[in-house]
Amino acid sequence: MTEWIGRYLAGSVRIRLNGAGGEQVLDDLNRGGFRIWRVMRDEGGAIWCTVLRDTVPALHHSARIHHVRVHFERRQGLARTVRQAAERPWLWAGLLAAMTGVWWLAGHVWIVDAPALRAEPKARQELLAAAAKAGLRAGVRRDGLNLRWISTAMERQLDHFFWVRVSLTGIVARIQAVELIGRPSLPGSAQLVAAQAGRVLKIEAYLGEPLVAVGDRVIKGQPLIGGEEFALGRHRVTTPAVGRVIAEVTYRTRVSQPLREHRVQLQDRRRIDYQLLIDHGPAIPLSLPRPRFRHYLRTAKVRAMVYRGVEMPLEWRQVVYNETKVSTRQLTVREATIQAMERAARRMASDLPAGGRWLQQARYVRRSRTGVTVTLVRHAEQNIAVMPGPSSGKARQ
Repeated sequence: MTEWIGRYLAGSVRIRLNGAGGEQVLDDLNRGGFRIWRVMRDEGGAIWCTVLRDTVPALHHSARIHHVRVHFERRQGLARTVRQAAERPWLWAGLLAAMTGVWWLAGHVWIVDAPALRAEPKARQELLAAAAKAGLRAGVRRDGLNLRWISTAMERQLDHFFWVRVSLTGIVARIQAVELIGRPSLPGSAQLVAAQAGRVLKIEAYLGEPLVAVGDRVIKGQPLIGGEEFALGRHRVTTPAVGRVIAEVTYRTRVSQPLREHRVQLQDRRRIDYQLLIDHGPAIPLSLPRPRFRHYLRTAKVRAMVYRGVEMPLEWRQVVYNETKVSTRQLTVREATIQAMERAARRMASDLPAGGRWLQQARYVRRSRTGVTVTLVRHAEQNIAVMPGPSSGKARQ
């Protein structure tokens, strides 16, 4: 290593000697005390070697005596490097600009993330908004951040977070937070009401008193089971209502099927557009507008950009437009009836809640000049007792 450093500082030359007296030239240099490295002979008989720059005058003198031609192949050393750098100043300017840019980027925070709350977008947005108010946002300098003060300021802004801490790793600021969980409310309600209209078949009151009898017809929202009220010292206490009310519920659905069926078929022509979304903002197009297909099917794929396990506020969207062709086919009355029945059965299957079962069904088919209308009526046995509030029932009686 020391020898290489000395050769680099003094400067060296890689030479090629052509002629019968090449070995005599090397002997003259060796007797003169000059250092020679990496001596080799190629297939053409030429001798290759590396010598210092101060050996060149003696080399020329010996080569003239022995009638040897000297070819300088490659010059190396500190002086050569400095001369090349002086001939290309833009290279050093670019290197200096790149180093300055890297130093400037590394001194700032560019990603602010709350990895523990990625599954809760609302809470994550609240944390990021509080961090921005406390002075932690993308683009701020690292050396100007007081992480303890920022954490305390965020805790004062967010009443429903018990603990907030901020940590820095390179250009990424991570926010760790623990939500404040209050005491859960008592289960149950003072009464259970009907989620759907129907005829009561069975009542199971586990806690409370039934307010209807078997065989009664109830409407949606009617109380079914009420809590019992009793005295507890000087106070009146009402127990929650717990139980089930099994009723017969009627479901109706109507489906129309024209005799002219329109089918959509995908064609070979398609167009792919790329878009960029910044912080869930408007899409920025990265390609030309979509082609003017008369009929097309549009599908979109969205992929979030991730850097070192942290989801960045950037999304890459790929929109595919497939050209379609619409064809028309004339159906028979039987085919139209079968298709309408299948659509009605699929629609009604999603209406039945868990634990219910179908009892019986009836269908009514009405034909017209342009299509078929099928009315499907089903009776189901299910629990209709729910706590008061918005009901998700889809039945109609």
